[in-house]
Amino acid sequence: RGSPGGGALGVSDCSPCPPGHACPERGTVTPTACEGGQYCPLGSINGSVCHVGFYCPPASAPLLCPPAYYCGLGVVVPTLCDLGHWCPAGSFLPTLCPAGTYAPGDYSNRSRTSLEDACLPCPPGTAGSDPTRRSCESCPAGYVCSGGTTTPTPSDAVLHAGYACPPGHFCPPRSATESPCPPGSYNSLSHSADAAACVPCHAGSFASSPGSSQCSPCSSSS
Repeated sequence: RGSPGGGALGVSDCSPCPPGHACPERGTVTPTACEGGQYCPLGSINGSVCHVGFYCPPASAPLLCPPAYYCGLGVVVPTLCDLGHWCPAGSFLPTLCPAGTYAPGDYSNRSRTSLEDACLPCPPGTAGSDPTRRSCESCPAGYVCSGGTTTPTPSDAVLHAGYACPPGHFCPPRSATESPCPPGSYNSLSHSADAAACVPCHAGSFASSPGSSQCSPCSSSS
């Protein structure tokens, strides 16, 4: 409390320290403006450090960190959410985009306020395992990356959004789907990278359909 006009006869004549200021000493005449990174509500003796998820420019009360920004402890100005991350209102750290997504380099026309706005699914034929989530890598030969793929060596179509190239097929780099061996050939192996994996059926056998993993023997009348 203080009595700016002087001549106070008792405590009741002293005014409480105004919001946004601190009165650290007895008999304060002129309140001290609250420091940046702190907040000072009505009647403050000292400033209080601004909580995480809030910012204080300074202020009489903490201000909620706005969407697309994050605020650590004792922050004066919110920090723009990092590329490859998203920040809802009240964030104290940026949240990394999940595997299988990325943030394009030209980000000027997109928001970073939500997962859906900040993190785009990696296109088919690519995988999103970059630790910064700023790019997607090509799906390696021998694998299929369906889109939003979380690892460059997927093994589960549901869990990873991709899988190993199945028998009867081949998968060059950046495959979004497997390529079948042509009729008259077969491939019994998985993870095949190119058409050289397709072997012609031996004499006395055939494969009438594309994508065969083995050839069938011809009948005795054929």
